[in-house]
Amino acid sequence: MISRKQLLTLAMLTLMWGINWPMMKFSLRELSPLYFRALTMTAGSLFLYSWYRAQGLRMLPQGAEWRSVISLGIPNMLGWHTVSILGVRNWPRAVRPSWASPCRSGRCCWARFSWASI
Repeated sequence: MISRKQLLTLAMLTLMWGINWPMMKFSLRELSPLYFRALTMTAGSLFLYSWYRAQGLRMLPQGAEWRSVISLGIPNMLGWHTVSILGVRNWPRAVRPSWASPCRSGRCCWARFSWASI
């Protein structure tokens, strides 16, 4: 069974994911796409660094971990962020399908983890 903490985390993740696309669409009316992405990535990086540093966890990859970080990070940064910037900026109705996506994903996670505990 899903614990209360896991359910709350899933609900918050779904809510933040759902709010992300409309906020990006509204923000791109005022900011250039690359400036917006640089701002959000910097803020997110600083938050994650502070959070994990406060918990005493190691922050820098070591040795062979760099290969994984680079091979996963570069396609993410170049692919996902480029496509999302262009998509949200150029397609006015791009928000509608993406807004429903967290709801569908949340239901799938709920079903998956509820069934796993039976």
